[in-house]
Amino acid sequence: MPFLRSDHPAPRLWHSGMLRVIASVFLAAGCAGRTRGTATTPSPVVTDVTDGTPPALMVPVDGVSPRRVPDTFNAVRAGRTHRAIDIVVPRGTAVLAAASGQVYRIRHTGPGGLAVYATDSTRRWMFYYAHLDSFREGLVEGMTLAQGDLIGFVGTTGNAPPDTPHLHFQLMHARFDARWWDGEALDPRAYFVKTGEPR
Repeated sequence: MPFLRSDHPAPRLWHSGMLRVIASVFLAAGCAGRTRGTATTPSPVVTDVTDGTPPALMVPVDGVSPRRVPDTFNAVRAGRTHRAIDIVVPRGTAVLAAASGQVYRIRHTGPGGLAVYATDSTRRWMFYYAHLDSFREGLVEGMTLAQGDLIGFVGTTGNAPPDTPHLHFQLMHARFDARWWDGEALDPRAYFVKTGEPR
C-alpha cells in the first residue's frame, strides 16, 4: 500500500482499474476547465546538445508506476493547453522527488496552492509539484533532494477541484531569470522509468 501521511486516515485500497475510472472522470472535468482532445503517446524529446535530455525520472507519487500515469499533457484547460500531468490518488499519498536535485522555491498561495519547484542536480531541469495538502516537515528552499525523498502529500489546494485530490506535475527547462517558473515544458511521461517509491 502506498505511503500515506501518518496523521491522515488510511483510505481503502484502490485497484488500478478503479483508479483509471476515477482518473477518466476527473480528466473529463479538468483541473481548471473542460478537457478536450485525444490521447497522445509521448516520445522522448531530443533537445539541444548543450541542454541534454531530462534525467531518468521516478513517478513522483508513491505506488504509481509509469504505465499508470495518465495523458493530460496536451489537454485543454480553461482555454489553454495544460502542459503538465495530473495524477489522481487518495488525499495524503506521499509526493516524492522525481529526480535528485534541490528545492528551488516553496509556494503557499496561487493557482497551484501549496507547491514546490525543484531543480535536478544539473540545474537544467525544473520540476513543479502542485496542489499539495501539506509539505514534509523541515522542507526549506535550497535543501538537497535525492530521488524518492518525501516532498509533501497529495491534496487539493489552489484551484484543484476539492473532491479530486491529485498531484499536478510539470517538467520544464530550468530558467533563472524574472520568469523562472515559466520554462518550456516537456511531457514527463517519456522519461518516467521508475515506480514511485520512498527512499
